Amino acid sequence: MLLLAVALSDISLTGHVSRKGRDDYMQLDVTVLWGIIRYRLVIPFARFQGTSVKLQSERSGNTLGEKLASSAAESVDAQAAKKLFEKTRDMLRFTRDLSDVVKRMLCSIRMKEWRWTTTVGTGDAVSTAMTTGLAWSVKTSVLGVLSQLVRLQASPQLEVIPLFNATAFSTELHYRARIRVSAVAAMGIRLLIHAGKEKGGVTGWFRLLKDMQPRSA
Repeated sequence: MLLLAVALSDISLTGHVSRKGRDDYMQLDVTVLWGIIRYRLVIPFARFQGTSVKLQSERSGNTLGEKLASSAAESVDAQAAKKLFEKTRDMLRFTRDLSDVVKRMLCSIRMKEWRWTTTVGTGDAVSTAMTTGLAWSVKTSVLGVLSQLVRLQASPQLEVIPLFNATAFSTELHYRARIRVSAVAAMGIRLLIHAGKEKGGVTGWFRLLKDMQPRSA
């Protein structure tokens, strides 16, 4: 009965992303097993430095009463982008039909809340109106793709606020989603099955996961 209760329990995802002026902020909270396991990832800022982007991240968690915390600073440049491309290529190579496995898991995600507010202003009424229309177009396109990937269980709230007499830009996204523990476990099993069909697939995945472990500062 306990295993069944765990399998039917939800993994809760709560995210907040914003950009106001030059200030960027991203936060992701993950709750598992009715709050027994908690994880938080915070990226308080991203800064452009020459040809790279500097990211500052903070991680914290609570697992069975044990608190964990770490922070890290890293730069994303052309070399980092190349490594990401190579890892993605390896994932596809190590797993047969990886896209189908991922799509199945995404279909199990239940989106409970999606609020996205954007404020735009160019200082000119005509160009502000055009920019506002473009922002609406981008938002509806993103929402259309999202609705094809996950299950929307609440009406998304989209808003674009034009400022005709000022130059400004800010955007803020808040979302809440849930997925069954059983769905994540099923994806892991499917990954192992599909990876096992490729030569070196299983060992390749474990090597990738090891390389992707965060490094503390």
